[in-house]
Amino acid sequence: MTGRLFMIGCDKCKEWFHMSCVGIKRHQKLPSKWFCKKCLPSESVGNVLQKKSTPSFNHDQQLQAKLKVQEEQMSLVQQMLNAMKGAMEEKLASITSQLSNAQEKNKIIESLLQQLKKKDEALEDLTSQISLLKEHLSKECKENSILMEALRESEEKYKIQLQSKEGVIASLKEQFDKVAVEPHETPTSQIYQPNAPLEDNVITPFDTNQLVPKGGHTFLQFTNAQNVAGKNNGTHGSQAHNPLQKNETASKLERGKKLKSLSLSKKQPSKRFNISASASQPPPNVKSQYDLADEEDFISLK
Repeated sequence: MTGRLFMIGCDKCKEWFHMSCVGIKRHQKLPSKWFCKKCLPSESVGNVLQKKSTPSFNHDQQLQAKLKVQEEQMSLVQQMLNAMKGAMEEKLASITSQLSNAQEKNKIIESLLQQLKKKDEALEDLTSQISLLKEHLSKECKENSILMEALRESEEKYKIQLQSKEGVIASLKEQFDKVAVEPHETPTSQIYQPNAPLEDNVITPFDTNQLVPKGGHTFLQFTNAQNVAGKNNGTHGSQAHNPLQKNETASKLERGKKLKSLSLSKKQPSKRFNISASASQPPPNVKSQYDLADEEDFISLK
């Protein structure tokens, strides 16, 4: 490549030109710089070199302007950094406060978790106890059901027995009512006669429980009459003045009245008195309600 075709860029205006167009040789170039015709002054090459060796005033102004712009930018950046720093500090303070609150809440949550664990353990104990109680209750319910069935069966048996007994009692009442309704004849020899001799009024021990209707006197009345006769004769004066003896006689009279109001046909007549065979007797080996009353009165007399 020849020098005529060699292209050089102007260091001032940034334009490209041929080396032949400049009209200078390669050794006449400025150190590390080339200038075109527009930028090259009319002076000699030495003057051009002298001028180019001194710094330009415009370049310093541009640099100062750039420095000012950079300083302004740096101040703006510093302000932005300060604002961001304040915001970050505020955020950091809020984060630290939230962190402390979260730690406190974590402590509360841990305590609640411990309480829940204790409650869970208590619930497990309660469930185990409830299961045991259910088992015991089921066993008791089964036993109670068995007992209830047994009680029902026994109750049914007792009801059947009561019904049978009620039937027997009803039949016995009918028989005793028939016996009480039928009339009885009483011999006159059983009637006590005050003016008759004592031998005629003697009654055997078996006949003491016999009842005499139609205004007749019983054995109790006979003994009371004897006591009254002895009082009039002065033989039983000490007994007459005794109040206990009076009470006994009164009670005996009341018992005699009760015995008199009962039925006449209860036992077989004595051999000394002739009672008519028309009087019906109750069935053997069966005690009527009148027999029971007589037994109670006889025991009380003893």
